[in-house]
Amino acid sequence: MTISAVILFGSRARGDYNAGSDVDLLFVTGEPQPRHHAVSKLSLSLYPMDKLLSQAADGDLFVFHLVSEAKPIYDPAGEFIRLQAAFRLRDSYDRDVAQASDLGYLLSRFGDVLPNEGLVNRRIAWCVRTILIGRAAEQRRPVFSPAALAAFSQDIAVEGLIRQKSASRPPEPDTLRCLRHFLERWGKLDPVPMAEAPDDYNQAFAMTNNYVAQSTLKNLLANSDYA
Repeated sequence: MTISAVILFGSRARGDYNAGSDVDLLFVTGEPQPRHHAVSKLSLSLYPMDKLLSQAADGDLFVFHLVSEAKPIYDPAGEFIRLQAAFRLRDSYDRDVAQASDLGYLLSRFGDVLPNEGLVNRRIAWCVRTILIGRAAEQRRPVFSPAALAAFSQDIAVEGLIRQKSASRPPEPDTLRCLRHFLERWGKLDPVPMAEAPDDYNQAFAMTNNYVAQSTLKNLLANSDYA
């Protein structure tokens, strides 16, 4: 595997990490498709440069995070500078907000009864972060840390929802109520307001090409009584 750059991002790059924080590394590779691996606190994202450049031109929020805060560790060909030069913010991130909202509503309803609480907790944090990063991006503001996102939203519950990522137990009912309140304020409308089971959201996810939500639901239902 050819690696043309190694880039540190996330809290370790910002400097606001703690002992429990992940080490987030991006490897720019010659492989045809992106991959992700996690080993303990080490999180590795492997991306081809062509894919990153395409996402940069589309204003992708992950690349926005990279070009705003990341730090190259190994980059002899200047790939990071190329990525920064290619990035263009969109005027609207409604699509990202809607897709994160839709998954968030499913989790707010069923997050405490689904198996794989680790995935549930990580996705709660992902939904909240995606919505707020998208709204901040519309204002041309690079805001990414839990504290900065809480300040941007002026909602004291936000930091706790994002830190839910590291929780080892199923989310408490109060956490899910806070999530739903957040979605009603910052997100879109619940696409399945009368849902009685998690898979009631399947059609809504499919209709909007919400691949993150579809993959999450598939993994959650694999060992569930709802399957």
